[in-house]
Amino acid sequence: MITIGGEQHRTIADAARHWSVSTKTVRDWIERRVIPKPPKVRHGLRTIQVFPANYMAKAVKAVEDWNRRREAD
Repeated sequence: MITIGGEQHRTIADAARHWSVSTKTVRDWIERRVIPKPPKVRHGLRTIQVFPANYMAKAVKAVEDWNRRREAD
């Protein structure tokens, strides 16, 4: 978690822990569109991808759908 402007935000590391995968895998899923692109927030000069609960609900469903399609092949 990272605090920006007094608000707590889940990071890619938190999302990776949720799925028990590496951050590299989560980045790969985003790039390959397995999961949608997460929202971003500004933190100083950087823009950070954040993984709020509503986003994670959609992403979890997307991963489940992706796994189902892979198993069907």
